[in-house]
Amino acid sequence: MSLTTLATSLKNALNRAQPGSLASQLQSILFGDVIRRNNVQLRAAVPVLDAYGPASNTTVVLPDDAKCATVLRAYARSGTGTVGELTVEALGASLSAGQCAPSIDGNIIFYSADAWTSVDVLYTVHHLHVIELTLSVASGVVALPVGAGVACELLEVQRADTSTSKLVVAAPAAANSTTGTAHFDLAKKNVLLDSADAAVTVRVKLGVVDPVDVNALLEAASTFI
Repeated sequence: MSLTTLATSLKNALNRAQPGSLASQLQSILFGDVIRRNNVQLRAAVPVLDAYGPASNTTVVLPDDAKCATVLRAYARSGTGTVGELTVEALGASLSAGQCAPSIDGNIIFYSADAWTSVDVLYTVHHLHVIELTLSVASGVVALPVGAGVACELLEVQRADTSTSKLVVAAPAAANSTTGTAHFDLAKKNVLLDSADAAVTVRVKLGVVDPVDVNALLEAASTFI
């Protein structure tokens, strides 16, 4: 089988690191974003209550450009619970003592009663482009505009009408009947609220598919010398 990596690929052009074209090559792949998406090691982070997460959890709230995809390891240094290595659970899990997990809204959650005041966490970063929209609500349904991009993660939902209440972000589901919450439908094309909340307008923060496909760019033939 012949070689599948082109000699003229952007990856190979970057490896040559010619001074006259290197800056443009780095700009083409948004190099700052590439570096930001390396695994992150948090040291002595302090979990807090998150208005967009369940009250049964405390949260290490992460930057928009470094949301958590998976937790690799977590260690509790101090708090009410038993300090030491924590058990990592699945996305959005209902937690008990000594556990942590990635949250539905892209952060890292811990069991509230453990009351951690210092934790170390190693996690992988979600590859997302984050946008914020103010959208209308019709009978509890917020239709996401097609031009916004392919939605991946729901990070925040806050009412922007007669109320400014922050809604708890829940896992995708076919319908919503839980007051004070918001989540994607199963196709991630709409955000669903409980119609009993009678929301009219909401501010929505979304993680959508990154408009720059770094993998495709690295493999494609490059015009850079």
